[in-house]
Formats: sequence, structure tokens, C-alpha cells
Amino acid sequence: MLEMINDIHRDKLSKLRILYVEDDSETREELSMILQSWVDVLYVAVNGSEGLNFYRKYEPDIVITDIQMPILNGLGMSSEIKRIKRDQCIVVLSAYNDVEYLFKAMELGIQHYITKPVMIDRLQAKLTQIAEFMSLESEALRSRKLLEQYKLMVDEKAIVCKMDSEGFITYVNQHFCALSGYTEH
Repeated sequence: MLEMINDIHRDKLSKLRILYVEDDSETREELSMILQSWVDVLYVAVNGSEGLNFYRKYEPDIVITDIQMPILNGLGMSSEIKRIKRDQCIVVLSAYNDVEYLFKAMELGIQHYITKPVMIDRLQAKLTQIAEFMSLESEALRSRKLLEQYKLMVDEKAIVCKMDSEGFITYVNQHFCALSGYTEH
């Protein structure tokens, strides 16, 4: 059963491009090996400055970052990333269980915060949840575009008049207006 659940997680994660930013070499090596086995592409940076440069260059789906790092810390990097793309998904991994860091992360719009030592199953579940959400967002966008295309096609080719149950007109398209001589209002 556990293997089946792991297969489901891997399938959801296998299309992701992740930027992982960690200054501790041992932690970075271990977690990089695990992440590499889950995702399509993994970019690894050793500090916030390098992470920001990688972000600009590769535009990953998800950013995973430590907080305390040299040159530019994780929250500083995240702030810069949020200026570039406000809705960028960022997961903070930190050994610091300080409420102040959590509040700063929340102020930046970071909704995912996992404390170290990282429990691999928790990280995998969080990334899977994020991947599912991203997939749903993408599907909703595709559906909206299809609906807009359909509406445009209908409005250009057909005469449309919509009435409510009491017989009041609630919607008309331009062809109806042209044929009837009435305005949309």
C-alpha cells in the first residue's frame, strides 16, 4: 500500500521543475538526491544570491529554500522572487522554529513552511499537494480559455437571446441587437 502511495506521489511530481537552495553541503547533497529522483528537473543553488540568479534564468515551478544562508538569506531571496512573480510557490525549510521567521514568511505570501530535520514523507506529501493545486489551476485556465473561445464563436455566428423564468431578457449578443434594432440595455 505504501509503495502505491509513493507511486502516486512520484507521478504527480515527475513533471515539476524545482529550484532547491541550501547552504549546508551535507543537507543539500542528501535532499538533492531525493528530490532528483522525484522531479523532472532540479536546479540546486548554494545561497540566496545564486538561487535568485537561477530563478531568473530557469523560472522553476517551485522554489524550496533554507532561511539562514550567506550572501542573501532565504526570506530575502523569496522577497525578490515574489517581486518578479507574485504567485510563485515557495517552500521554506528551516531548522529555526522561530515564530518570527514564520510570520515573515507569511507576510511574503509563503504558505509552505517545513521545519528541519525534514521528514521526507512530509516533504513529498507537501510537494504532491502543491503539484495537484498547480494542475487544477492549469486546468481551470484552459477551461476559461475554451469558454472564452466558445463565447466568441457563438457571439460571432449566432443570434443569442437569454431569458429568465419570468420572461425577462438577461443576455443578448451583438447579432440579436443588430437584427432587433434594440441595444444590449
